Amino acid sequence: MKKYFLLCVALLIIFASCIQAENEGDEESFVTDHPSQSEDEIENERDEMAVGTAGGKKLLEFVVTSDLHFTSHDVVSIYPMTEAVQELTDLFLEWVIRRRPNALIMCGDNTNSGREDDYHLLQQKLVRVREAGIPIILVPGNHDFGNGHGDLFDKYARELCDFESEDAGSMSFSVRMPGIRILSMDDCSQNKDYYGEFSEDSLRWLQSEAKEAGDSDEFLLFLSHHNVLPGGEDAVDSQYVIRNQNLRDLLPECGVRLCLSGHKHSQEIMRYGGLYEIVSATPLASPHYFGLLSLYEDIVEYHTMQLDFSGSISTMARGDAAGNSAGFDFGPVLEEEARKNHEMLETILSKADLSGFDLREKAAISRLFEEFMNAQNMGEIALKRDEIMGNPYYDDFIEAFSDLNYGPWMKQVLENTELPGNTLRISRH
Repeated sequence: MKKYFLLCVALLIIFASCIQAENEGDEESFVTDHPSQSEDEIENERDEMAVGTAGGKKLLEFVVTSDLHFTSHDVVSIYPMTEAVQELTDLFLEWVIRRRPNALIMCGDNTNSGREDDYHLLQQKLVRVREAGIPIILVPGNHDFGNGHGDLFDKYARELCDFESEDAGSMSFSVRMPGIRILSMDDCSQNKDYYGEFSEDSLRWLQSEAKEAGDSDEFLLFLSHHNVLPGGEDAVDSQYVIRNQNLRDLLPECGVRLCLSGHKHSQEIMRYGGLYEIVSATPLASPHYFGLLSLYEDIVEYHTMQLDFSGSISTMARGDAAGNSAGFDFGPVLEEEARKNHEMLETILSKADLSGFDLREKAAISRLFEEFMNAQNMGEIALKRDEIMGNPYYDDFIEAFSDLNYGPWMKQVLENTELPGNTLRISRH
């Protein structure tokens, strides 16, 4: 029953995208609705790296994504965009190449089932990024271990990634760049199932890497697929959270300030004392987020971006490793996505207990549900919480969905989500 409820919750989060909320920005908002840029715009922004911000000169920039679930096969999926995942991947990688970050970080579930033909085709696409001089840092996810094929991840990661050091007992490895050490942690090898966990040997390797980073005054960035911290709706023992119970205390002791992960398919940022975690959403689902992480002299800054599907783009043809271009129109896929989004929301609303309310009250409760789902989908619960919980129909709204379990879940999310999921700015130390 719990797994069924979690699936329904995931569907709700994904299918909230049909709601068009007004964009209400403030001075701290870095959300970009249309990340596509001209060559001149990208070049100008790269030139501005020398200027920096109040945090000093920008030293490094990383593009961050997770849960691509790349496949060359026809699969049953809750995401209409899965049928265009190859074209979506091309669109995303074209943007990465034009942006020229210091590295591309992919936080697991890079393939949908760990099949060798999927790894091979994804590698052919990622090679274009390497050939453009952009390092790639892969993290293994549970789907990359599909059918027990963890050895395939190891094979292709070694061909795509440049290791500084590696853990002998897992597929964890480290990458060093000026001023930073990145730990790509394998939390899947230990159990080879849905749950994340590290062996004691892997944790000792982590501590050894952390000591070297501290001695070298390097910023230590921790990557995993499963989450380090529980989110707004999670218990500490959630299936999303890595099972090592001491991990969230161990990492700050090792000097880790920031973790990047995925697995949940939704965009969140969590905090535990001085430890922060960014959970990247899947680009397959609306709003099709990925992230930009910037390392400055004094601060670390992150903000989300959205893939721009407008018009027909130049993509690699399916299965064509040579890179011959073919136009692809995402319009029909996006229309199907919007249709399913609307259909799912209407289905859930139809099951709410709205008996005893007049038409005006029913309309108010329905709008509140839509506002909540849109905020959850966009990673804006923390920004919209006071508005939603201060609504005079809030108690009726929670009660109307209580028999579906969504009422308690929505209440828990609203009460426990502390930070916006789109933006983060922290000191390096």
